[in-house]
Amino acid sequence: MKFQPGANAHFKTLISAFRFPNFSFPNFRFPNFRFPNFPFPNFPFPNFPFPNFPSPNFPISNFPISPFPNFPISHFRFSMHITPYSSEHKSAWDRCVAESRNATFMLFRDFMEYHSDRFTDRSLMVFDDDELIAVIPGSLHGDQWRSHGGLTYGGYVASKDFRANNALLAVEATVKHLRETGVRSMLVKPVPHIYHRTPSEEELYALHRSGARLVRRDISSTVPMANRYGYSKGRKWTVNKSRKEGVVVRPSQDWEAFMAIEEALLLEKRGVRPVHTAAEMRYLAGLFPRNIQLWLAHLKDDLLAGVVTFRSPMVLHAQYIGSVAQGRQIGAVDAIIDHLLNNKCADVRFFDFGISTTDEGRCLDEALVANKESYGARGTCYDHYLLEI
Repeated sequence: MKFQPGANAHFKTLISAFRFPNFSFPNFRFPNFRFPNFPFPNFPFPNFPFPNFPSPNFPISNFPISPFPNFPISHFRFSMHITPYSSEHKSAWDRCVAESRNATFMLFRDFMEYHSDRFTDRSLMVFDDDELIAVIPGSLHGDQWRSHGGLTYGGYVASKDFRANNALLAVEATVKHLRETGVRSMLVKPVPHIYHRTPSEEELYALHRSGARLVRRDISSTVPMANRYGYSKGRKWTVNKSRKEGVVVRPSQDWEAFMAIEEALLLEKRGVRPVHTAAEMRYLAGLFPRNIQLWLAHLKDDLLAGVVTFRSPMVLHAQYIGSVAQGRQIGAVDAIIDHLLNNKCADVRFFDFGISTTDEGRCLDEALVANKESYGARGTCYDHYLLEI
């Protein structure tokens, strides 16, 4: 069979697509060519005949991943590799996060390391040749690797060059690396789509292809700023009441006063303390003053309520919401949320209240989610995927 016209150009395109690194092809000749002694490890046939392609009847687009059925694409690409994070990689890590399609400021090393004493960090970096195309915040928990235990989400923090094929290779390389270090499973918490600057769900497909299972799904409540539904009738009433009472909303640095309110509220309702202490919030707000802010509602000199917000390029997220009894009676939290939605969300796509679930997503706090929905919020899922390796 003669090689089709223009095949040389097609062949170069194919070779470029698979990016064979640093070795030559012996005994290459047209129109029929073979690659004796093909230099792949464990290649099944010593003198495998390279197919006559592409042709009008067998275009490159017919290849789903690899030109050889049941043959992993990793055999055609040796450049993808995983490097464990260490402090010498900090600038490269932070640069990748800053340029990423799906990162938030919480994935910078300065934020991740404020509680480094609580977790065994096992963050990973994905390189394609010498190009860093993704970072993976992670921690080790026994023989399980997890998206970092101190973060709500993590997953593959992707550069613009992290594409569908790269994601398949990256997950395969991650599994190989973790298996070699004695890890038995990996739990991945992808960054929810509302935080993506551009679509970045290649890792979801790659995890699916690798056999990962969805093992947890929490639901958050999110207000889409471009298409707000508006407040419920009851919410309008409480917002108006707070205005009539003279509640004033302003930014503050009084972290100790607010976190005392938040701690008392959480202990009363759920029997738990806040994840962060007042000192930690003050420290983090000092590191990220444009991202972390505290908003307090006062009636004259009385502190009634507060909301801590985390700002990312796409989302203004309510990290903590707390109020004293008097504040609940006159709608102090409503005054703060109304102020944020109408005055502080012009440069973001979403306002996110956070999840309303417990018991790993199996129990929904119906009163809490209804309260959030009364502001016009609707559901966004925060998922966890488990991959046995």
